[in-house]
Amino acid sequence: MGDKPTYAVYQRWPQNGIQWIHPEDVNTVRKLIPSRRLFRREPDDGAYTVFSYGERQFRVLPSMHLAVDGEGLDVGDQIEVKSQVGRNRPFVGRIREMRWNDRYRRIEYYLTRSQQRVPRWYSWDELQCLENKERVRQSDS
Repeated sequence: MGDKPTYAVYQRWPQNGIQWIHPEDVNTVRKLIPSRRLFRREPDDGAYTVFSYGERQFRVLPSMHLAVDGEGLDVGDQIEVKSQVGRNRPFVGRIREMRWNDRYRRIEYYLTRSQQRVPRWYSWDELQCLENKERVRQSDS
């Protein structure tokens, strides 16, 4: 499997107004930032860095944010909660939120089960991804 993606956390609104946001994405960014959400970094779009959060995407110029290494899970992924020797009740669900815990320096995963929000968060080691994340590299020929 390839490299795990990197993520960004914007816990504070950058001080330079909205000039750092692509004009078409200002409303989206205002709804998402500041927060503890982890935004997946996508390939750059020219001068702009592209971030996604589930189905939502936005473009920003380079700006101050906390970079976080991914753990191989993303918003929207179908997962199975592991039993952990009876500590958890196993179930299949989806990741609805990924949030950064600054105090413990870890990602917290919030889930849905049967389209209902699960009230607690889970750590990476409690989850098994059911998505095929293998990316096929195109042949040069």
